[in-house]
Amino acid sequence: MQSIVLVAAALGLAMPTIASPLAGSSKIEARTTVDGILTCDSNIVSSPITAQRGAAAYTVLCIQSLRCQHSVAPTLAVNEFIVSCIGCPVGISENAIGDCIFVTQ
Repeated sequence: MQSIVLVAAALGLAMPTIASPLAGSSKIEARTTVDGILTCDSNIVSSPITAQRGAAAYTVLCIQSLRCQHSVAPTLAVNEFIVSCIGCPVGISENAIGDCIFVTQ
């Protein structure tokens, strides 16, 4: 193995940092947050159904209920609101909230 490294180094094909860990790191760390898509029926907000009411509802759902860091303004499509929840804790159940579905990206 050492002869391969020496030949690669002589040909300029190897860099000494390729197999070295980054400074200050000694292990691979597990992911602690995930991003996901939350889809709920449009009846999650009261009438009239508006983008503003949907955004307010999803802020509560993503940030307060699911404990995510951010939510993106929802899109209303075929009587469903679809939103991205960003920086969510790992392990959220797909059916964590009533008639909504959470899918990890």
